[in-house]
Amino acid sequence: MKKYVMMLVLFIFLFSVLNAFIFQNSKKKNTNTDSDIDALINVDSLYQIIEKQSLTIFELQSIIDDIYCQLDSLQQGGFENDYNTGKDFVLPESYEFAGVSFDLKNERMRNKLQTIFEYELKRAPVFLARSSCYFPIFESYFQEHGVPDDAKYLAVAESNLSYMAFSSVGAAGIWQFMPGTAKLFNLNINDYIDERRNVFKSTDAACKYLMDGYNNLQKRDIDDWLLAMASYNAGMGNIYKAINEQGAQSFFSLIMRHDETNNYIWRAIAIKMIFENEEQLFGKRFTRDSYLLDQAKLVDIELKGHHNLNEWAIAQGTNLSTVWELNPWIKINKRNQGKYSKINEILLPPGQYQILVPIDAIADTMLLAKAEKTFAAPTTTVSKYHKVRSGETLNSIAKKYGTTVNHLKSLNNMKSDRLNAGKNLLVTGSNGTTSKSSTSSYTVKDGDNLYKISKKLGVSIQHLMSKNNLKIKKIKGKEVVNLRKGQVLVY
Repeated sequence: MKKYVMMLVLFIFLFSVLNAFIFQNSKKKNTNTDSDIDALINVDSLYQIIEKQSLTIFELQSIIDDIYCQLDSLQQGGFENDYNTGKDFVLPESYEFAGVSFDLKNERMRNKLQTIFEYELKRAPVFLARSSCYFPIFESYFQEHGVPDDAKYLAVAESNLSYMAFSSVGAAGIWQFMPGTAKLFNLNINDYIDERRNVFKSTDAACKYLMDGYNNLQKRDIDDWLLAMASYNAGMGNIYKAINEQGAQSFFSLIMRHDETNNYIWRAIAIKMIFENEEQLFGKRFTRDSYLLDQAKLVDIELKGHHNLNEWAIAQGTNLSTVWELNPWIKINKRNQGKYSKINEILLPPGQYQILVPIDAIADTMLLAKAEKTFAAPTTTVSKYHKVRSGETLNSIAKKYGTTVNHLKSLNNMKSDRLNAGKNLLVTGSNGTTSKSSTSSYTVKDGDNLYKISKKLGVSIQHLMSKNNLKIKKIKGKEVVNLRKGQVLVY
């Protein structure tokens, strides 16, 4: 254990130094000065050190998982992961996954699977326990869409069945959707929700994504679910490229362009083997988490505006914190409170939702009717922030959002016009529930002056000047207020 930790620390140190060298080098011009050559030699030396340690990303992840899995194993009844688990287990000579049978007598394939199998064994106590919480949901959606049941092992490979999983490249949730792909499959991501963490919606989207891949392959007369699953990881473009370059049309006859994609399918295969041989491998069956829909029930709500869920949660016989814990796709919205710490709110934007509440929660019908009546009220203003960039002023920001300097100062409890780059400036709104926009806007046209505009809008000249921070200037002895075409006035 100590050996692995030391190796991990060494790698992190070397990686940090290596990145520093590369960053400094990238800032220099591409000239062959002695300092440049020395830096390159140092970088090359660091690479050699890393290579001597034989530390691949895959092995480093395995080291990290070893540490976590030992801790998780203690919670699973004292199972000690001494790395000899499953030492007597022999891989079969042939196997079937997603309807595809393949030969494991091939030495190269067998060695690859053996390495990945041993890696997955160390993670098994975690994903075996979580499986019963989510697998019935997966299987229901697979049956509806016509996706092979073995696709559930892809979710294990993707996230270890953690709904909070988040990758270094921005993928999130159990099915690890990237933001762009999530949008294609109608998973909403905004300041209030991230439906990649909604197990129901993300599983439905994953099924559609897998079916799209499979159907596209069938158009080329290719019937291979493993390639369709590989496309979930690599994208169909990369699968087509491998097919076109190598002239083969099945997963086992292609060399994937990215090793991650190749490992991805083998990991799912290894995970399925572990599930099927759990007692033989570990000498026991691990305790399972409860099925999600045995813990909680889905409740439909519809919102016409942005609303806080606090009163609704109480009316459902539970509380806001429990609703938030059961529904990890709902974000905490943070609202500024002047110079004090931010206020945390649970707000949902307009739309129809299914929200999990505890299975034993008993709703108060009168309170619920009151909360749902509130949800039917439209709202037009919610808290919105602008991150101040270098060179921006209150005046330029006010114009951008069709408001006034005074209004911005009031919202942010500011006494001066001074701004610091990086500050999050509240530009609209209040509590996101019942407030309405206090301003409308008018764009100045050719020939306009304050008198004409005030008559047209039905407001006083003094109101327009105050709202827009307009000043009277003396030009050739006359008092005038300068307006320009295209200027936005609020009233």
